[in-house]
Amino acid sequence: MITDGNSITVSAGTSSLPLGNAVSKILRLTLSNLHEEWSEYNFLGATISVTLSLELSDGAIERIYLGKFTVVEPESYGTTIGINALDNLYRADKKFDVSGISFPASARDVFIEACAQSGLSYVSSDFPNNDYMMVAPESDITCRKVLGQ
Repeated sequence: MITDGNSITVSAGTSSLPLGNAVSKILRLTLSNLHEEWSEYNFLGATISVTLSLELSDGAIERIYLGKFTVVEPESYGTTIGINALDNLYRADKKFDVSGISFPASARDVFIEACAQSGLSYVSSDFPNNDYMMVAPESDITCRKVLGQ
């Protein structure tokens, strides 16, 4: 059973939402483990899909997909189990390898390269100013920062 106080937090890794950041979501769940029914499970690496179900005034159920999250931190055990999971943007927290692309390059090509290096899929590479030509970024930039820019 899931207990109260669970949350999905949208975070840019800072206390504000500045331009140029790729914003990710963090899922925090607490499972009741009073009877130790979850004690034998290791949730590390598990994928959790979250859907919010709302009953409408006419009795119909509206389901809103909130995202898919991966448990990337070991969970804490006891009478409750605390689980922290991140959306797949955590995969972009790795150094961007500039050798995979020739600069100057279009913003579209840089976006595609950063996604490929991070193992992230995307629906479309069509976005405003995707033909903007970019110079090579600094050598210690992460894929997340590249995607945010």
